[in-house]
Amino acid sequence: MKTFIRLSALIFCSFISFLSVCKESPLIIAVGNDSFPFQYQNDVGNADGYLVDLWKEWSKSTDTPIEFRVANWPESLELVENGTADVHAGMASTRPREVIFEFGEPLANVSAHLYVHHLADHVSTLEDVSGYAIGIVQESAHQALLSKLIPEASFKVFDSRTSLLDAATKGDILIFAGLNGYLRERSRQFDITGLFPYEKRIKISEIPLQIATSKRKASSLSKINEGFSQLTDASIREIKQRWIGFDSHHVAGISVALSKDNEPFSEFGANGIPHGLYIDLWRAWSQAAKTKVNFVFYDKDESLTALKEGDIEVVIADPSSLNDSELINAWKLNDVKHRLFIHSDKNEKIDTFDNLKIGVLEGVNYYEDLKKALNKSNIVVFKSVTNMMQASIEGNLDGFIAAAAATQHKLLINEIWSEFFQVPDVEYSSPNYVVIQRGNDGLKRKLVEGYNRLPYNQLSEIEKKWVLNPADQVHLVSDTILTLSANQIDFLEKLPVLKLGYLKSWAPLEFQDENGHFNGINADVIEHIKTHLKLKIRPIAYDTWPQLLNALKTGDVDIVGSVAKSNDREKSFEFSSSYWPTSWAIVSRFEHAGLFSLNQLSNLKVALVNGYDVKDKLLSISPSIKIIPVDNTQSGVEAVANGKADIFINKLMTLASLMKSEGYHDLNLSLLPEISMQQSHFGVNPKYNELIPLLNIALDQLDQTKKQDIYLKWVPGANLSEHYKYRRWMAYLSVILAIVTLSFLTYWRMNNKVQRERVKRHKVEQRIQYLNTHDNLTGLLNRRLLDDRLTSAVLTHSREQTRFAVMFIGLDNFKLVNEMKGYSHGDELLVAVANALAGTIRKSDTLARFGSDEFVIVLNRAQEFDAVCQVAENALVALNRVIEAQVPDVPVTASIGVAFYPMDADNPIELLKQADKLMQLAKDNPENSYMTS
Repeated sequence: MKTFIRLSALIFCSFISFLSVCKESPLIIAVGNDSFPFQYQNDVGNADGYLVDLWKEWSKSTDTPIEFRVANWPESLELVENGTADVHAGMASTRPREVIFEFGEPLANVSAHLYVHHLADHVSTLEDVSGYAIGIVQESAHQALLSKLIPEASFKVFDSRTSLLDAATKGDILIFAGLNGYLRERSRQFDITGLFPYEKRIKISEIPLQIATSKRKASSLSKINEGFSQLTDASIREIKQRWIGFDSHHVAGISVALSKDNEPFSEFGANGIPHGLYIDLWRAWSQAAKTKVNFVFYDKDESLTALKEGDIEVVIADPSSLNDSELINAWKLNDVKHRLFIHSDKNEKIDTFDNLKIGVLEGVNYYEDLKKALNKSNIVVFKSVTNMMQASIEGNLDGFIAAAAATQHKLLINEIWSEFFQVPDVEYSSPNYVVIQRGNDGLKRKLVEGYNRLPYNQLSEIEKKWVLNPADQVHLVSDTILTLSANQIDFLEKLPVLKLGYLKSWAPLEFQDENGHFNGINADVIEHIKTHLKLKIRPIAYDTWPQLLNALKTGDVDIVGSVAKSNDREKSFEFSSSYWPTSWAIVSRFEHAGLFSLNQLSNLKVALVNGYDVKDKLLSISPSIKIIPVDNTQSGVEAVANGKADIFINKLMTLASLMKSEGYHDLNLSLLPEISMQQSHFGVNPKYNELIPLLNIALDQLDQTKKQDIYLKWVPGANLSEHYKYRRWMAYLSVILAIVTLSFLTYWRMNNKVQRERVKRHKVEQRIQYLNTHDNLTGLLNRRLLDDRLTSAVLTHSREQTRFAVMFIGLDNFKLVNEMKGYSHGDELLVAVANALAGTIRKSDTLARFGSDEFVIVLNRAQEFDAVCQVAENALVALNRVIEAQVPDVPVTASIGVAFYPMDADNPIELLKQADKLMQLAKDNPENSYMTS
């Protein structure tokens, strides 16, 4: 009996233990570690994201324990395939995956896009992607999708999303595939959106993220699917709001509640369409965030109730709304200035603010400050501005304080503007916030990212449109005060005096003037930054560039201007965004005046300032160059003048300024277009890395107009041919002195001879000047004068905010003319081509010979695209007529590439490159043809 009892007890315990083990055995779920906000590994190493929270809700609903296994994307798929995990949190279904996995119901739908670098400016459709290596994450669904859409596509595969984004940031890839999510790190988000603009995205498709198991565990799918079908709409909506943002169960996009009768901020127009400052701000946000915005109008209390009940997503409200524990401030939309309005009957009687009766709206944030400031006056609270206006007219109030722009509008509408006087000395500011439900983190993230994408100038223009009085434009248009966070302001206030290193002699970029002061373009840019950020800066002068860079590296100075980025320098310094483009130029003696290509520099002695990173590029193109190191610009020019170097390469502006001021009239100055325009950055010692985003914010305010003013201040009328003027006038002076001297001695005998000599010399000088700027064969402008005209065109059209076009014209198979007919026939054809092209353009346009069989036309003020195309067609007809007449038996054709300023490029070198590139594409057509972007 005892044995039976013991055996029964043992069996019972084993059974209970078995049930316990079975009950506690969790469902193992594989999760990708880098697909924020859908599935990722958070800062403490746990699985997190929208899909993870859905699985947690499923676990509660089905009373099933679960356990997450986080791995990089390829490994997460492998965990399910080899049975280590029971199910994947969510993946896209592709044909290769359908062989391995069994798929259940979709848990989310996401958009897949191609993100395109801003430099790939001609890529706008999937067809344009051919020829680029597309960055993808290993084992992602993008490769299968893209291979189907673009059969000739090529890919560059990365083991994780992080490594892919690292490569995108460095410029290793210009196109990559990704889901429509966010990036966790704000700095990475700014880097990526800056390089890969949101508006350049190309949509691939909508992708459902589905539950997936291995084939051998497919039987578990029915239970899993049934569990998800039991989740309530409310719980799914709450999770969606937390991670993705708004919920579109009632309308597409988000609904924003605004107040009626609140001009100039929000109102219905006569046509029934909403308008106002807030309407335009939200429309700008809608474009930046790619999200539709629906406007609904409530009074304040109704809108807050609708927000808490989930009928709308956003309310624009003042600080009093933030006292509600269910709501949070997602973004500070703007500040509104409030001013004191006095009725005209009271104005002349008021000489002090004592013993007055002043009205104010209930709930304003400055109420306590107002009571302290007017402690001898009676402050009366009102429900509306209309009531305060009426009380003032009836004599029951001496005045009232309200939002200046809105009150001015109400006074105008009611035709009582002249009855009130605005007191300029009394001013308060009240913020308005974008208010959302607490816990709706996805929407908050979307709001912040969208508003952060809006450029300062766009916001400024919107406020100027609606708030007409500059004194009332607070938040968006201040020229010297930036909108910074409390942390940023605190950081700036704690900064010590920053040491700025600069070169003593590098005009006009930077130099030490006769009084020992820091001056030049960089000095004006630094002054702009100081004004905006309230920085304290002490300039320190250095003799040479290597000394200056070493001082930045060792911390002897904190900031240096006009530093070019390079991989080596990025290891030692932090860099601001670029703020000033500078072209490279060559100084040479006149025997080397024809140098325009790096390939022509072989075996020459090239002077270069120590520390310039352009040295490696020069040697990679022409290894036989002999580099002559010099300390500064002056030393480099003197090396050429003294014959120690054949040429000197430096910044165009610096060389032009030095040669003008020092009188190097026997040297030649020309552009070097093969080296791309260098972008200047501020180099910052790494201990002040937090200063970088603030410098970038300040530099963003340095618009084209301000840059133009700085340029004209320091480079007034500078151009490549300036030194010829000096040379000509010196020749004139020499002739005049000779005539004066001879006239005292033998005037009566030598008068006729002197006159003949003078005329002859003048003709020779004119001929030399002409040959320096024109092509000897065709008489057209040469490349030197073309560079000058293009530079002037960019400056003029930038100032006038107009467009112009550059046409690059090439003759195909021209060499056959020389080979079959002889060089004289080739010359005759080129002259005829030049005359034909000249007949197709206006006198205000420019025609130049660029190379042996290449010509360039600059069409000034070319506003209409069709008109430019017509000029190109006329040119092709004229050229065809000449070719048929001159060489009918030689298969010569013409190709034209057309680039537009500023759409295709905003500087002379890039415009020529783009037009040349388009001409090369046109050559693919065997007939006469032209190509535009």
